[in-house]
Amino acid sequence: MRVDPRTRAATTLQHYFEKYELPVITNLRDTQVYIQAAAMGETLFDLPRSQSERELEHWLPLNDWVRAK
Repeated sequence: MRVDPRTRAATTLQHYFEKYELPVITNLRDTQVYIQAAAMGETLFDLPRSQSERELEHWLPLNDWVRAK
């Protein structure tokens, strides 16, 4: 789900997660890199590091969490 973390909607969503004890592992930026990759039939992980490095940093906590499960 897309939500700008600086908004009231993000705060409401965070309270919902807390109420049901759902972990928030990371927040992914709303960026055109995903759209550009999809248009080429690729994923963020297929792109050259120079194009995806900033976004990949946001994926690290999720990757770590999945590996730990």
